[in-house]
Amino acid sequence: MDWLGLARAYWVTDGAGRALDVIGAAERACPGDVALAELRTDILRSQGERAGWERSGHDAHPPTDRPLRPAPYAVLPGFLDAGVRWRLRQLVAAHLDGFGPSTVGDGRLDLELRRSLLLRHPHAIALVRRRFLPRFEAVLPDLHALLAPGVRAAGRIECKVTSCPTGGHFHAHRDDRAHEPPAVSNHDRVLSYVCWFHREPARFTGGALFLHDTSADCYDAVSGTRFPPVSGTLVVFPSGTYHSVLPVGGDEVDLVDSRLAVTGHVRTGP
Repeated sequence: MDWLGLARAYWVTDGAGRALDVIGAAERACPGDVALAELRTDILRSQGERAGWERSGHDAHPPTDRPLRPAPYAVLPGFLDAGVRWRLRQLVAAHLDGFGPSTVGDGRLDLELRRSLLLRHPHAIALVRRRFLPRFEAVLPDLHALLAPGVRAAGRIECKVTSCPTGGHFHAHRDDRAHEPPAVSNHDRVLSYVCWFHREPARFTGGALFLHDTSADCYDAVSGTRFPPVSGTLVVFPSGTYHSVLPVGGDEVDLVDSRLAVTGHVRTGP
């Protein structure tokens, strides 16, 4: 039996509980399996926000001599309460003309690679930062210790608002590298985050955040960990992780009905 494949399938589709049960059964049947032990560590680590932020001891970035492995991450359900989400949507509704197409690399528009909208109104962005960053900064030390142990303490936090309407997507990429030589280097991005605040029930379909199984410069296009958009939930992961936004469907007709999220990166200190 392919114990490893079964455990990984359960983790992606059904959560950690059944995956850990499979690993336990596999270790009783086949003791000493290193790959199973590593997968158990990855799963337990991903639950760190629910276990006192205890770390497993593995590095956040997989060593180059290890095979593709699930990316570490932290999930904080209900990070933004209903009142904050409503206020953010009101802000979006008041600044619809402040959205423009998202770009890649050094400001290049590539709709094959990325199709989404970015809020560019300076005043609106300042309001978003005022409502979001104090909450994020309160948990950042624990997130940093969990997902980037040994990396210099966090510095500047980037904070944006993105909309993925019907047809939106973002192909596999990693946030610590640009798709072409940038004017500002991204090598100091250490953590990336997504926090959804769309209307509930959602007027769109799809749009899941997909963390690809990653190792050094390689990733698996099929295997990974999928996070369907849940309004109010925060997902944080190392910026060196290959990830994508799966295509958005649905029949929403208003930007406020689209897949809305506060997104950004944490850069290392100076």
